[in-house]
Amino acid sequence: MFPFTDFRPAEVVINKETYISFYAKNPSTNKLERQRIRLNHIKNKSERNKYARKLCVEINVKLYTGWNPFLEKKGISKVVSLLDATIIYKKTYSKVVRVDTLRTYPPRLSS
Repeated sequence: MFPFTDFRPAEVVINKETYISFYAKNPSTNKLERQRIRLNHIKNKSERNKYARKLCVEINVKLYTGWNPFLEKKGISKVVSLLDATIIYKKTYSKVVRVDTLRTYPPRLSS
């Protein structure tokens, strides 16, 4: 249905419960997975529907600009190799961790 996209746009679903449903590509599995945001905590139905439509538009704008909810949940800002990650770790925590800890990283990575 959507062969080359990393997401399907969000839509408001009103059944027994009201929720926003959309699909996004999970980078770890490389498959589209459904995300649901339930909105039944808002008691007034008209307010719930207004909020759902507004949130749906905001989610779609974010999806079209490249946002991925799976990366946001994990707190990943970018994907780097293990070697680059240890270099970043050394630069960031070189004054916090022990000298022996920093000294043992390169030999472990080269093996």
